[in-house]
Formats: sequence, structure tokens, C-alpha cells
Amino acid sequence: MPRRSWPAGSPGCNSSWPCASATSCIRMCRCRTGPHGPKRPKRTHRPQSRTWATGEFGNSLYNNTTPLASCWSPSVSWCRRTKESPQNCTETPAAALKEPSMSTESAGTVTFLFTDIEGSTRLLRQLGDRRYSEILAEHRKILRTAITASAGQEVDTEGDGFFVAFHAAKDAVRAALTAQQALKAHAWPAGAALRVRMGLHTAVPVAAESGYVGVGVHRASRISQAGHGGQVLLSQTTADMVEGDLPNGVRLRDLGEYRLKDMPHRERIFQLVAPGLPITFPAIRALSMRSSRLYAVGLAAVLMIATAFVLVRTNVVGPRGGINSVAVLPLENLSGDPAQEYLADGMTEALISTLGQVGTLRVISRTSVMQYKGAKKSVPQIARELGVDGVIEGSVLRSGNRIRVTAQLIHGARDRSLWGNSYERDLKDLIALQNEVARAIAGEVRANLTPEQATRLAAARPVDPEAHETYLRGLYEFNKPRTKEHVLASISQFKRAVERDPQHALAWAGMSYAYVWLSLGDDPDTPPQEHWASAKAAGLMAVKSDPALAEAHAALANAVASFREWAAAEEGFRKALELNPNSAQVNVWYSELMFIRGRMPEAVQQVRRAQELDPLNINTNAWTANVLFFARRYDEALDQIRKVLEIEPKFGWAHSILGRILIEKGMHREGVAALRKAEDLGFLHPWHLGMIGRAYVLMGNKVEAQKMLTRLKQEAKKNPFADAPQSMIYAALGEKAEAIAALERGFKRGDDMAVLKTAPWWDALRSDPRYKVLERAVYEN
Repeated sequence: MPRRSWPAGSPGCNSSWPCASATSCIRMCRCRTGPHGPKRPKRTHRPQSRTWATGEFGNSLYNNTTPLASCWSPSVSWCRRTKESPQNCTETPAAALKEPSMSTESAGTVTFLFTDIEGSTRLLRQLGDRRYSEILAEHRKILRTAITASAGQEVDTEGDGFFVAFHAAKDAVRAALTAQQALKAHAWPAGAALRVRMGLHTAVPVAAESGYVGVGVHRASRISQAGHGGQVLLSQTTADMVEGDLPNGVRLRDLGEYRLKDMPHRERIFQLVAPGLPITFPAIRALSMRSSRLYAVGLAAVLMIATAFVLVRTNVVGPRGGINSVAVLPLENLSGDPAQEYLADGMTEALISTLGQVGTLRVISRTSVMQYKGAKKSVPQIARELGVDGVIEGSVLRSGNRIRVTAQLIHGARDRSLWGNSYERDLKDLIALQNEVARAIAGEVRANLTPEQATRLAAARPVDPEAHETYLRGLYEFNKPRTKEHVLASISQFKRAVERDPQHALAWAGMSYAYVWLSLGDDPDTPPQEHWASAKAAGLMAVKSDPALAEAHAALANAVASFREWAAAEEGFRKALELNPNSAQVNVWYSELMFIRGRMPEAVQQVRRAQELDPLNINTNAWTANVLFFARRYDEALDQIRKVLEIEPKFGWAHSILGRILIEKGMHREGVAALRKAEDLGFLHPWHLGMIGRAYVLMGNKVEAQKMLTRLKQEAKKNPFADAPQSMIYAALGEKAEAIAALERGFKRGDDMAVLKTAPWWDALRSDPRYKVLERAVYEN
């Protein structure tokens, strides 16, 4: 910015009283006569205020002995300089003009705010002089509004940066927060969004005629320069002053210790974290620890610091040990376009899956972490709820066929950043980018990668950008509430993806999952066998396209399980878990297979593992209770299902499980009440009616039991799953022949009879030879 002079004859000034110099108390220029005409104001760090009046900050901003009013008197004429009207002056007699001397006085405690536009030169080249000047003016207006609202004193404005002083640290924080929120919300022209970095530091500088003097001023400037656009950094001093006085939802994140340029010692830096603002940034710009000490003393010091430098990597000193579990929080969509959410969600799921390949880490599943999307919870709180040591936050920004992903690893309990980085790639290299991020995080937590895992994370074939984008759209549809419409929409997208790229294994796997889901009853117009066949074909293509993809083996295993190919299904699930031991979904499916085959200890083990990986998934928690029920561990099952109902009291399936448990514990009336509650909540399945009928028999109410039996017979005329549940009532009535006949009808019509080996309501039938024949038919291919 060119330096402005204050010529004689300025509007509002007598020609004999030109604006000449800057004082040190308030941003203003004094009108005085000089033998050589007007002087050019110095462009140094000096106080400049357009809005202050006498006593606006109480007695003094600068110290306890020199009140602000002493620098502002009606008997003194000042030229108040503003950017909008740089030559707006008033006049008084020359006798009133006396330069106050403050060249050696302490200014008291002051909090400094420095700001700077990130990438301003690039924006200038991109927009041109005229458009950039317009954008810059909007930026200045936004910042000045925030500064004025928080009683800030604009000391200097150079180019696109501001230097501001505040009496109270909390006011400085409020101004920075307000400014960032306003900048983010502002409707910038396309391609011209401004990202401003800000730094805050509190010190006791000297107020000299040229402005503020002291190391504190330079420290504040260096803190600002260490940040990234959209980020607010604070020194330890400022953080200590405001920590207990932050607005609701706002918190501080400890980024660790850094050596800043020209600063002799390491500085502990904090980041201001607030709802609605970006929270994930690359590692801050700072000098390495090594460069600050190599000149200090001798070879021993050099070796010691060199070792520390190797461990630091991204200049953050702090323990990485003890990070044995992580949660990848939903990546933030920085595009501002809600239609791009599918990309951020897809990248979140991909990063979870890729990190899941690191066998020594426990990685929380997508279902649990997505509950924190848009949540205003602190990292320590999230870490406690998920039971993890570390939390990964990040953001995604797409521009054309380029994508930038920023990620940082945060210590959960201490809310301290351990590592951060930013990656920019072409969309075709998206898989390689995901692998690179996962490798970096694995290195930071010192996870032990097997040679096979390291090879997989290092290998990634380029993907067709359009095909992968279409796949992500399909995944987004599939992860919506599982209605027939959403599942069919996902299949349509997956098909388009593989038409574009026939080797897109993830799209084939997604298609296979979706067809299996349709076979579960969401598409009654199509026989389930047709969906199973489509699922198996897609699963085979997934494995063929990428034999090292866990999702491919899981999809195929899930499909062949539908055909009762138990051995092939077990082999597939084992392979999937070998490739990604952190897949909660595969652990659930594997537990289902063990459950079906009557291997209940293994079923319980697998579902417990799924629970660890997906602790907030209500369905996984309910399934855990279900497995415990069929393992005849009724008390554990009861405790588990009650925890589920505490979280979601209107969960129909959970009430159904509760009813079964209570009936087997002899609490028949309470069990029927729970089953009726499930029915009221919309959970109505033929097996559910069979349980109610059986309970009535056990209560001695055969009339009501017969009513349930009649309902099931009517339902069986149109529903192939209504035959087998009749056997529950017949078995309770002691009518074994009718019970086995109902089971045989159900098996012939496609009921999978998955609990034939474990269900307690058929215990009375197990000694019957016909039952044993049926068991062999169900469990042997």
C-alpha cells in the first residue's frame, strides 16, 4: 500500500495547519506547521483509531498512570485519519498543540492481533487489480466491523494485513472469532473466497511515538505467520488469559511447542476451535527444533537434537506412544456446496477403511463416527464416548479434477494436535492419497505394519475420476435410510461406475451389498434368489478386480452365505478380516455365520469385537443382545438390550428381543407386553407373532395362542416366511408332527431357518428323527 502524506489545504483543515505526524496514544495525525511542509506519516506499528472517545477503555489502555483521556482533549486539534476519508481534519489554535512524550513508558498489558490473507498474490494474479481491490475492500470492511464491535484499536494496516491492539484478551479473541465467522459467511464471488490467518499474543510493550515497541509485537506477528487461512492461533500467554472465559462451544486446542522465526525459544501454540469454522489445518509453519539448537553447544548437543528432529517430523514435540485406537470424524466439506457432501462422506469412509488395514490400531466404524457430523462436542468428550486414544479431523475441498484433503491427528484426552498435513492430488490418484494419509498416521502413532500391510498401503491403481465420483454417489445413496428407493438408486450409480470402469472393485462390492439388502424383504415383487444371484455375480467381479480388497471378499462371502455355501462364506469373511481387521460390518456378518452354524462362543466373540469397533451403532448393540440370547446367556442379554432401550426407547426390534428374553426367564406377561410394544412401534414380522402365540401357551391361554396361529396361517397365503413361525406355537402345544410339518413348509418356501440349531423354542423337537433330517438339509450344502 502506498504511504499517504497529509498535504496542506486538506478538506476541513486550515492551510496553515497541515497534518504532519502520528502520535502514540491514539491513531491520529497532529496538525502542525513545519518549515518544510507536511511530513509523511511513518508506517510503523502505531496506534490508529477512528472511533475512540474519551474514556472509552476506562482509565487507561496503556498503563495505570496515564489515562487515555490525557491524549485526547477538546483543546487540542487532531487530524483523524481514516481509510475511507484520509484527509478529515479539525483545527484549533497552535498554542494548544503539545506533543505528549511516551517514548519510554510501558503501555501496560495489551493483546495484539495480526491478520493476513493467505495466497493474496495468487488471488491478485487470478482476479486482476480491479477485482482484487474490490475484494480487499470488502475484507477490510468485515474486519473493521469485528474489531470495532470488540473495542479494538487499529494500530496499522499494511497491504492486506491488520495490526490491532486490545485492552482485554477476551475482546481480541471475540474479534478474531467474529471476523472469521463473517469472512466464512460472506458471499464472495466465485473463485475469490478469502482465507485469513490470524495470530494473537498478549504482552507488556512500550508505547513510543512510533507505536508499540517490544518483542511481544514481533511474537504476535510470527504467530500469525505460522498459521493457515481460516485459522486463529494464540500464544500460551493469551490462551491462559482466556481459557476460562470463552464463548459457548468455543475451545482451545494445544498444537504443541514450536520454534518461530527469530524467536530464541520454543513457543507453545494453541488453536481457537469454534462451531462452523474449519478445524483441520496442515502443520503450522515453523522452524525445526534442530535449527534452533545446532549452534548451541558441541557435538553431543548436535546428536541429541538431530535425534529429536527425526522424531518430530512435523515440528510438533509430544508423545505418540499410547495411541492404540482412533476415530476418524466426518471430514468437513469446505466447498460450501451441500451437493458435495457425498465426496466428504465418501472420503471419510475410505479413510476409515484404509486405516482399518493397520492391524495394531483399533479404528472406529463409520456408523458410530457419523453421529458426530455437525455435532458441537469437544474432542475429549468424543474420545471418551468412543473410547479412543486419538481423533482424526480433516476437510475435503474439490476444484475441478483436483482434490485437497487436510488431516490432523489429535490426542483425545489432551485435545492436543500431534500431527497434521495437507495433500492435493488429481482425482485419479484419490486412492493413492488415502493410502498416503493412512501411512502417515500409522507412522505417527508408531503402528507396526506387516510387510503385507505396508505393500497394500503403498500400492494403488489410478481410478477413473468420473467412475469413482459415480461410485461415491452410489455409496452416499446406500448409506441413507435403507428404503427400497435409496437402495435401487445406489445400484443404479454402482452400475454406471462399472460401465465407465469395469475394474472398479469398490463399485462391484457396493452393488453386491445392495442386492443382498434387497433380498431381505424390501423388494417383495422379486424372488430373493434373483437378488442373491446378482449379489454373487457382483461379488465375484469385485474379487477379480482387486483380490487385495477387504470389501470385495466380504461382499462375495455375504452373497454366497445367502446360498448356504457356509464353507465358502467363512473363508471369505476370514480373508476380509485378515485384510481389514477393523471392519465392524464384517465382524457382524461373521458373527451371524457362526450364529447360524451353531458355533455360539465364536459368534459372541465376533459380535463383541464389532461392538468395540462400532460402539454407538444401535443395530450392532441390539444384535449383540440377540446373539447372547441364542447363546442362552439371558442375564447378559437382558443387561445389553436394556442399555439399547435407554438410548432408543422406540426401537421396535429391541423390544422384540426384550420380550423373548423375558419369556425364557419365565416372565411371560412382561415378555408379551414387550412384544406388543414392539408391534405398536411397527415391528411386525411373522416370527414375532409366533413368539407371542408361544408365550400365551406358556401362560395357559390357549385361546389367544390359537388366534395367533390363525393369523399366521392367513399370512402364509401371501408370505413365505409365515409357515415356520407356526411351529413355535405347535411345539409349545406339544403337537410335534404339526410343528415339524410347518418347519418343512417354510424351508421349501425359502425361509433360511437360521436358528434351527440354537432356538430354545424347538428344544422339545430335537430328539425327533425328522427334525434331525431337516437340520442336515439346512446346514449342509
